[in-house]
Order: sequence, then C-alpha cells, then structure tokens
Amino acid sequence: MKILAYATIFLLIIGISYAQVNLPKVTPFQQLQQQITNLSSFVNSFFDVFIDFRQFVQNSFVNISTELNNLQNQIDQEISNRIANDTALSSRINALCLGNCTGIFSPVCGSDDNTYINFCAAKCANTAIVPPSAELCDNRDNDCDGSVDESVTQSCYTGSASTRNVGECRDGAQTCTAGVFGACIGQILPVNEICDARDNDCDSSIDESLGATTCGVGECRRTIQNCVNGLTQTCTPGNPTVEVCDNIDNDCDGTTDESCLSLGTACTTDSQCASGNCVDGVCSDTTCSGSCRKANLPGSVGTCTDIRAGQDPDDECAGASTCNGAGACTQ
Repeated sequence: MKILAYATIFLLIIGISYAQVNLPKVTPFQQLQQQITNLSSFVNSFFDVFIDFRQFVQNSFVNISTELNNLQNQIDQEISNRIANDTALSSRINALCLGNCTGIFSPVCGSDDNTYINFCAAKCANTAIVPPSAELCDNRDNDCDGSVDESVTQSCYTGSASTRNVGECRDGAQTCTAGVFGACIGQILPVNEICDARDNDCDSSIDESLGATTCGVGECRRTIQNCVNGLTQTCTPGNPTVEVCDNIDNDCDGTTDESCLSLGTACTTDSQCASGNCVDGVCSDTTCSGSCRKANLPGSVGTCTDIRAGQDPDDECAGASTCNGAGACTQ
C-alpha cells in the first residue's frame, strides 16, 4: 500500500508540472482553476483503475484458495494411501507428527479396526496403518471414511426358495444399521392366484385352478371356465324353449315333460306322450311294432300287448290266417 501511495504522489507532481508548462497565458486565477480541474480528473481516473485492480486481486485470491484446498485434499489422500501401503515410508514420516495428533491429512485405517482422522492420530494411538477395504455390515468403518456400515445393502427373500424370482415374486433389499441387516423391504411374495394373466402364486403357471361355474337348469344349463386369457368370465344360462315330450326339461323350469300325457291317454302324435310313443291312439310304453300287437287292448291300455290267438281285429293277417297269440300271424 505504501508503494501505491508514493506512486500516486509522484504522478500528481508530474501532472501538475506538465500542466504548468503547457498552460496558456492566462490569469493566475484561471491557471489555478485549470490545475484543480486537471487534478480532479486525474484522481478520478486513478481511483477507477485502483478499484478495478483491487477487485481483480480479490477474485484471484478466491480462485487460488479454492484450487489450493482441492489440491490439499488430493495430497492428503495420496499421502494416506501411500502410508497405508508402505511401512518404510510410514516410519520415515512419523517424525512429522512431533506428538501432534491433529495433522492435516485424510482419515486412515488402523490395524486395531479403528478409523483415525490422519496418520498422526494413528501414530499417537500406537497402531499401524492398514489399507481401507470394502464396507461390510459389521458395525465397523471398513473403508475408513468416518462412517459405519453406510450404503451396505443385500438382496433378501423370505418366501420359499422354489418361488424366488418365479412369476411375480421378486427379491427385496435389506439395509445394514449398526452391524445388523434390517427388514426385507420391497419383496414380492406368493399370493393366491387371481384372474389377471399373471403367475401370482409363483408356481410357473398362470391363472390355474380358478375353477368353473355352472348356471341354469334343464336344457338351459351351461358350464364355463371362470378365467380365460386373464379375463373373468360370466356364466349366462341358455334360452328356454317350449316343453315337448322328449324326457328333457326344454323350458328350463326344473321339471321334465310336465305337460306330457301319461300311458293310456288318448293322443295323436308321439310328442304328446311322456313316453314319446303314441300307438293305436293312446300313449304306449313302447313303439309296439310288428303284427298282432296292440296298445289299446281292453285291460292293458297303454301297454303293448300281443293279440290273443285266433283273433285279428284289424285284419292284419292275410287270408284265413289269424294271430297266434305270440305277436305273429298263423301260417
């Protein structure tokens, strides 16, 4: 600062002398006014330059300080690493500590499983320096960065081994705290199978064993699989039709052939009879095919019966032949 002050005074003297030599022939008062104006302009210009220079110096010191800090950190780490891996070097620099356990170097690992702020602190504790290792879940600072068990995780799964990473099942993660792994977070365990085109129970099959549903009665009865291609199905009964005598519940009311005629009842078509056989004008138990047989004989109406021998009421036998009593004509 003294140098800057001397330079300022010197420049002021030169400026005044220059002004005196080059002043025009004016009155003394005018000369004084001109000198004051020149001096004021010079001083203002000088201070502008000085302020810019001071700002430049301040910025330069900030940048230099930042760079020095970064360099110091790099040097600290390099020294700590070399000390940990070179016993001879460690011995040679022990004298640097001089009993001071708060040196400027980076943390180091001690052979006693402790982390020290620097190699001087380790020396003061009378322990050897060892290289850092990968962090483990053991409540120790293995990598000697000042933190214990940080960022130590492992995958986990509490379900059956046979379902691990099968279907929808996935591993979770455990985080280490104070040497102990915590709960398994984020795992997906088997659950009951649902209709979603996924293997929910993690058995390598999709939407299995979801069963079938039956609905409706009689001819309207339907059975469907509950799940098809990941979609839940709806059972819809069939449409009923008019009841006919076919031993089927056509109108789906739970009753079969409820409007059909019983045996021996007069009929005109087979569909009217519960037996499905309208023979000789009555509902018969059979089709009653062949000669010399009737479903409407007295005493056995509705039952197909052989015509008695010697009789042929409908003249089924040709010529003089008659029924033989065994459902055939005599020769």
